[in-house]
Amino acid sequence: FISSDGGDHNPSDRAFTALVIVMLAAMPAWLIFTIGWFLRRGQSVGQYLLCLEITRDEGGVPSNGQVVAYSLALHPLVFHPIMALLWGYASYQSVIHSSLIFLLVGISMGVLCVLAPFASLFFAASDRRRRGIHDRIAGMRVVKVIDAE
Repeated sequence: FISSDGGDHNPSDRAFTALVIVMLAAMPAWLIFTIGWFLRRGQSVGQYLLCLEITRDEGGVPSNGQVVAYSLALHPLVFHPIMALLWGYASYQSVIHSSLIFLLVGISMGVLCVLAPFASLFFAASDRRRRGIHDRIAGMRVVKVIDAE
C-alpha cells in the first residue's frame, strides 16, 4: 500500500479502492476528533487558531447535541467538494459490483459535497449575523474569544 514503482505502472483498481476507503474513513475519524475538541474546548482547531469559539444563539455553552448537529449539518469541511471525487469513485465501483444502494448513497453524498459549501455561503451572505447553514441548524453562532487577561 505504501510502496511505489516510481510511476512505471498504473495503480491497480484495488489500490484506488483502498485509497478511497482510507479517505472515506478519515471523515468519521475527523468528525470524532472535532466533536471531542468542541466538547472539551468549545472550539475547533481552526477556531482556536483564529481566537473564535461557538456559543448558543442566546449565549452560553452549547449542549452536546448542538455540537454534534453543528458538526454534521452540512458543515463545509465535512461536505467538501474534494470529497465529491471520492464519492464519485465509490459510485463507480458500486456500478462495477452491481450495488444500487451504494450507487445512490455515493451520488447523493457527491452532490451534497458539491452543494453544501455553496449553500453555507448563501446562508452566511443572507444572514445578518453571517451564520452558515450548519450554524442555523444547530442554533449556534461563532464569536470572538474575549481574553480574561
